[in-house]
Amino acid sequence: MNKKEFLKEIEEQTQINKKIIEQIFVASKQKIIELLQKGESLNIKGIAKIFAKEYIPKTYINLKTGEKYISKISVKAKCIFSKKINKML
Repeated sequence: MNKKEFLKEIEEQTQINKKIIEQIFVASKQKIIELLQKGESLNIKGIAKIFAKEYIPKTYINLKTGEKYISKISVKAKCIFSKKINKML
């Protein structure tokens, strides 16, 4: 289901004007993005938890020499958005 179909289903179920539903949807989306950019998470009980994960490059140690290095194939530092879906769904 895409955004347009989703909004139409909400409109049919609630009998609320489509423009109002779309404004609420856009405002909700913007607020979720703001929360994630701040590093906060959003827990929608019974549906999902949305949060930001930060990955940092891994440092490895050569056991023979004790030398520390960052692997050439390691993940670069980055922040991604992730979610956990409720098990009941």
